[in-house]
Amino acid sequence: MVNLIWFQIGWWTLVLTATYNLEWLGLLATVFLVAFHFQFFSKNKKRDLLLMIPAASLGITGDFLLIQFEVFRLPDSDTFFPIWLMGMWLLFPLTLPYSMAPLLKQKWVLPLVASAAGFSYYAGTVFKILFTNQPV
Repeated sequence: MVNLIWFQIGWWTLVLTATYNLEWLGLLATVFLVAFHFQFFSKNKKRDLLLMIPAASLGITGDFLLIQFEVFRLPDSDTFFPIWLMGMWLLFPLTLPYSMAPLLKQKWVLPLVASAAGFSYYAGTVFKILFTNQPV
């Protein structure tokens, strides 16, 4: 449960800092949250690191390709790859052996969880429209 709250704090921080053009603060928060995880929550630091690095690399590469091939667009991003999205991919793998572990034991849940990832992008877009009155 603590891991899920930790991830939600990270998700909201990244969305809010990106919404208000403070991505550097989101990056700083991500570094802090990852360090906090390894210092206080991690039950197996080596496993968590060996999970985080390849999963984040695959996620970032996959999203980079989706952006380059315009499967989804991030029109207001000035950067080569959005920092907030990179932060999400650094945090998400650290939920898998903790808050997501019970769900992943069920074979039918994995495709559901994978498809739900796209909804987080949509939620971030809706948040920006609702709270900043800016189109995306």
